[in-house]
Amino acid sequence: MNRIRIVMAPDQGDAGVIITAAELHSEWLVLNYISQVPQDELARGLVDGQPKRFDVTDDLGTEYEVNGASGGGEGAIRRMDVKLVPPVPSEAKYLRVTLATGVVVITL
Repeated sequence: MNRIRIVMAPDQGDAGVIITAAELHSEWLVLNYISQVPQDELARGLVDGQPKRFDVTDDLGTEYEVNGASGGGEGAIRRMDVKLVPPVPSEAKYLRVTLATGVVVITL
């Protein structure tokens, strides 16, 4: 049976990409985020809204790999859920998400 624990991410102000939460499932990790697509990209029809690159690690040195994603949005706002593996070890104390826009540390 898949268990889940949801951990809210810290306030990130008005960053272009905001990690909202981490879903800790028994078999994977899901990061939820919201991004705002710059107006110039909207005008050119580039409305993907995903961060160009991100890395996820924890304090134990575990590296996570993307295993799926889903999302949507309207206008300039995009919401995404990115599934990563492996699951977060129960001994981990934090996740570090490194984006092009900065680093977000989620305390577990």
